[in-house]
Amino acid sequence: MKSKNISIFVAVLVPMAAVVASLAYVYFDKAMTPSRDPFPYSSYIQSPKGLEGNTYTVLASVDAQLAKTDSGRVVSLRDNMGNPKFAVFIPDSLGLNVSANQKYRLNIRVSKGGSLQVESMKKF
Repeated sequence: MKSKNISIFVAVLVPMAAVVASLAYVYFDKAMTPSRDPFPYSSYIQSPKGLEGNTYTVLASVDAQLAKTDSGRVVSLRDNMGNPKFAVFIPDSLGLNVSANQKYRLNIRVSKGGSLQVESMKKF
């Protein structure tokens, strides 16, 4: 009888613990990611220098690697909003493996001269 109660307790406790752990992961993952405005593609195309210093979030997939430098790589992105492709610089210091056609959440900064630099990115 005692063994049966323990089995039922474990059968209920383990799935509940898994659900709680999953919810905690989602909550803390979002809490650790800075909330940034979505990338204003139209404004950027009209006046890239006007957005210098600003940071944005982009949900996009990598289309292709355009160039490789000593300090990083330039890739073209296809965002989820249907805008034309645009290029961003991903510094090697981030230590990321970037795959074509993989979807990412990127935090980008509009650098001096209007170029786009990735500050962080995560697959989703």
